[in-house]
Amino acid sequence: MRDDAFITLSKLTKRPMETGLQWNPSVDEETVTVSGTIRSALAGAILATASAGCEQKSPEEIRAKLHLPEPGYVADIDRGRTAFRASCAICHGRSGKGSGSGPPLVHKTYEPSHHPDAAFNLAVKNGVQQHHWNFGNMPPQPGVSPESTADITAYIRYLQQLSGIH
Repeated sequence: MRDDAFITLSKLTKRPMETGLQWNPSVDEETVTVSGTIRSALAGAILATASAGCEQKSPEEIRAKLHLPEPGYVADIDRGRTAFRASCAICHGRSGKGSGSGPPLVHKTYEPSHHPDAAFNLAVKNGVQQHHWNFGNMPPQPGVSPESTADITAYIRYLQQLSGIH
């Protein structure tokens, strides 16, 4: 099976692409036609680039590093509400709208297009340097499991939807 795709580049140089895909002079300067088995070629290139010089990690190590729950875990809004109130509300407010100690998570700044779910996972695991608000750095939350983080994120997304944020 063959896939075709068009990649639009704003500033394109007319030189052969280093991936082995060739420049197609029949298209304008803004568009390059990339043909071939896109899924395998690009996925392979991305994986090769990402893993260059890195040791092989097991799925468990990757999950731990990214603070991800076990495969197949289904996040639950009700569990998320309970976990949020126990671990997050002291800074982010009981309804996620912020407090004097932490920013509102039910806010356009934290919509999925700007802060995807993975941002919450990494914030819980590693903490966050202050960057949007003036509340100081958020410390890591070692007592919050990956499963609880997934539940909390589902609850935050639910509150955001109720508020018309996404």
